[in-house]
This record gives sequence, C-alpha cells and structure tokens, in this order.
Amino acid sequence: MVPNSELSLGPYHSACLAIPADTTMLRRLAGADAQQRLALDTLSHRIGYMLGELEETIRLTRAGLRDSALAIVSSGVGKSAMVDIRATLHSITNRQEALLAERTEGLERSYRLVESTVVAGTIAAMLLALVLNTRIKRFADEQADAERRLGCARSAGRAIGRSRATAPAVAGPKREARVAAPGTREKGQA
Repeated sequence: MVPNSELSLGPYHSACLAIPADTTMLRRLAGADAQQRLALDTLSHRIGYMLGELEETIRLTRAGLRDSALAIVSSGVGKSAMVDIRATLHSITNRQEALLAERTEGLERSYRLVESTVVAGTIAAMLLALVLNTRIKRFADEQADAERRLGCARSAGRAIGRSRATAPAVAGPKREARVAAPGTREKGQA
C-alpha cells in the first residue's frame, strides 16, 4: 500500500486505534488457555511486523521516496505477513469453535443427565406415592374393619348385658350344708 494522500490513510489510522482494544478483548476471552495465548502472541508479533512495514512505506512516501516505498510493497513481504496473520486468525477461530463445540456437547450431556434424573425422580416419586397411598389405604381399611368389629363386639356385649339384666334368675342346684352333729360321723368318713 503506497498512499496517494493523507485521506487514504484513514482506515490505517482507524486500525491502529482498534488493534490494541481488539487484542486486549481477545486475550481476555482466551482466559487461561495456554494454546490460545501463544497464538495471540504470534498474532501480535505478526500484526506488529505488518504495521511496521506499513509505517515504513508511509514514511518513505512522505519523504518523497516513492520508488523505495513501492519496492517494499512489491517485495511481497507485506502480502506474506497478511497470509500469516489470516492463518493465525483462522487457527484461533478454529480453536474457539472446537472449544465451543466441546462445551456445548458437555452442556447437552449435562442437560440430558438432568432431564433423565428429573424423569426418573418423578417416576420414583409417583411409585413411592402409589405404594404409600396403597399402604395408607390398607391401614385405614384395617382400622375401619377393626372399629366395625369392635362396634359389633360392644353391641353384642351390651345385648348380653341387657339380657342378663332382664332374664329371670335361675336357681341352680341347692346345696345344703350338712352339719354333722357332734360325735356323729357322716357317711363315708372313717
């Protein structure tokens, strides 16, 4: 790039202002990932080299050494640097996409596990409720049956009590007491 005027350098100046903020953001997003940090270091070095070449081309053009500036551009060094920068960015992008896919799969596995746990827990709770309901109903039925039998027994006991109270007294065999006169013996005594 050999600028024809200062106005054509607008994108260059904008890029020079944006690169530090973008690099800082990328480093923050990379976190503790050593592989990504190394790729960002390589990217920063390559961008620095490219910006240095552009700065030198601009300086030579401003100094009136347009042929020297064209020689730098024609050498292909800048183009090669841009190919390296694109390859590094592509590598960083691929790594981030792989990490995203890995994290997404992990989240999906976790979701499936939670979903299975909720379904299994719900089924288990329903079965437990059914078993408890059956046992409680059986216990209540047994209690009702026992209450009914007890009520019948009480009624029968009251009926027997009432029948004894109203029945005529039946005399049993009278037993007479035999009193032996003094000096006499009862039969069968020796």
